[in-house]
Amino acid sequence: MTVIPLAAKETPNSADSNISEASLIYICNTTTSAGTVTLKTSGGVAIATIDVPASGSLTIKKKNAEKIRTSAATLTVTAIGYAN
Repeated sequence: MTVIPLAAKETPNSADSNISEASLIYICNTTTSAGTVTLKTSGGVAIATIDVPASGSLTIKKKNAEKIRTSAATLTVTAIGYAN
């Protein structure tokens, strides 16, 4: 899979981030332990959580204003797509 970053990577483990209002984001876990990603509304209410496996990655589709919070700084996030 080819991933084209559209912004600098973020580590939203201490504050929620809308990841530059991207609707498609790539998440990479750079450690040997699983990590958790929480998807939240623009107001900060949790919608869903997902685990990212150790040394794994995944792509999440979200609404532009929705926010992401990760469980550790070892989970890096970058915008890879925008849509309405």
